[in-house]
Amino acid sequence: MLTESAVLQRLGEAQNALFGPGGTARDVSTVLIRVRALGSYYDALTHVRRDGAWDQRGTFELVPEEALHILDLKSDSYLEGSGSPLAIMFRFTPGVPPQVSFDYQDEESFVKYRDRLPAQQYIEELRLFPRTGVNIPEHMNEALTQWSL
Repeated sequence: MLTESAVLQRLGEAQNALFGPGGTARDVSTVLIRVRALGSYYDALTHVRRDGAWDQRGTFELVPEEALHILDLKSDSYLEGSGSPLAIMFRFTPGVPPQVSFDYQDEESFVKYRDRLPAQQYIEELRLFPRTGVNIPEHMNEALTQWSL
């Protein structure tokens, strides 16, 4: 299991890319990055707060993709039988350690998407990060029953 200090250490590069010298977000008060991750797939939605208003930005225009360590965090957060996080939320604020939240049950816990991902993503998720039956979310089971080989 990943410790909080290990998570914070990994995100130091991202914090610096955002708020360090030459940082891409030095003019904002908060960067909120919400990720859905199933198997080896992930996407990110990012908003920045500047002058009291939220604005959407391209995640990897603000911070290098590799600086977030998304797949490493997902893999290292795997819990035997319970699986790996399906959603991750990062909150970056200048001068404050990053805050990270994980959700193991619903990839839409931080952002509601118009459509769920294809069933093959759920299959890959369960292959890479096995879960016991009680830990497979209902929406994941539904997607799997609709999958045909």
